Amino acid sequence: MADLRDKYGNVVLRVEGNDIKDTYGNWLYQIRGEEIYDTSGNRLYQIRGDDLYDTYGNRLGAMDDLADLLGPKNNANNSSSNYSGSSYTRRSSSSSESGGFGFWAILALLLFAFWHFLKGPFVAFSLLREPSARKEWWGTVIRSILLTILFAGIIGSMAHGTAGETIVAVIVLAFGLIPIVVVCIRRMHDIGKSAWWSLIPFVGFVLCGFFPGKVEDNKYI
Repeated sequence: MADLRDKYGNVVLRVEGNDIKDTYGNWLYQIRGEEIYDTSGNRLYQIRGDDLYDTYGNRLGAMDDLADLLGPKNNANNSSSNYSGSSYTRRSSSSSESGGFGFWAILALLLFAFWHFLKGPFVAFSLLREPSARKEWWGTVIRSILLTILFAGIIGSMAHGTAGETIVAVIVLAFGLIPIVVVCIRRMHDIGKSAWWSLIPFVGFVLCGFFPGKVEDNKYI
């Protein structure tokens, strides 16, 4: 096959063996028998005698018009079209499916966290008479602070004015502060000290977070 020229005689595409390149030497197509493929290996066209057809059997034009059909502008359109190849379609669909799965996974995690956040105060009060280990104290404090900031921020952005401020205050008090206060009381009892120690700034934090539990001579156990 000779180089492809437009109606003015200008070379539009160069044919080198089975490869079709633009005037800059960029590889655009490959001829395999009576079929034309793009650089990704997707079949784009079929040659039937003197006519050119797409992959669906639609006639695109005569072979004399091949330069216009495969020119740079049409190549750009083909690369972005939906029927540019089965592999492109599969990649697009798989990407959308993975994106949808990620959305539902994140939503499920948020709902799961919100459920534990709501039942936090009730669980805390039900365990008030039991001692608490350092691991549970750290987990409760960090979880309560992070979830309170998250959900208070979400609800606060949806409800404005006095009503919004009231709802945020209730969330901070009921679901953020209460679980922390209860676990501090339990932690102090675990190390054999009165819960009032937790009210002393910094001292209460060090006692709750770093002191080991005490079993012998512990009147709270």
